[in-house]
Amino acid sequence: YLNGKSVGYLPIGKSKEFDIPVGEHKLKIKTLWFGSKEFNFTLFNKEKKSFIVFTNKFLVLPISILGLIDVLFVFFGKNYKSEHKYIHHLPTVLGVTMILLAIYYLTIARNNYLIIKEKRAE
Repeated sequence: YLNGKSVGYLPIGKSKEFDIPVGEHKLKIKTLWFGSKEFNFTLFNKEKKSFIVFTNKFLVLPISILGLIDVLFVFFGKNYKSEHKYIHHLPTVLGVTMILLAIYYLTIARNNYLIIKEKRAE
C-alpha cells in the first residue's frame, strides 16, 4: 500500500518496480491478516529507491522459548521433586502465556510482523 492505496501484488521472494510520483509517501505491506508499520520516505526528482521486507523474527522468539521450556518440563519434570508446592503448575502457566502471546501477535501486534527497510545503493 502506498499512501493508503493498493499499488499491486508482490509474491514472496520476488521484486517488483513501481512508478511513484515525486514527494512524500507512506509505504505499508500487508499479507493475510498481518503486515508492517507505515514506512515514511521522500522521493526526489528522478530518484530511485529500493526497499527490503522481512519478517520480525523476534515476535515468534518468546513463544518458541516458552514452548521449549514447557516441553522440557513436561518430559523431564515428571519425576522432579521440589520444595515449591506450585511448581507443578508451571506447564499450565507457560501454555496459557503462549496462547496469550499468540493472541496478542494475531491482533494488536499484527502490524509488527513485517519490517520495511530502505535498501542502500550499492
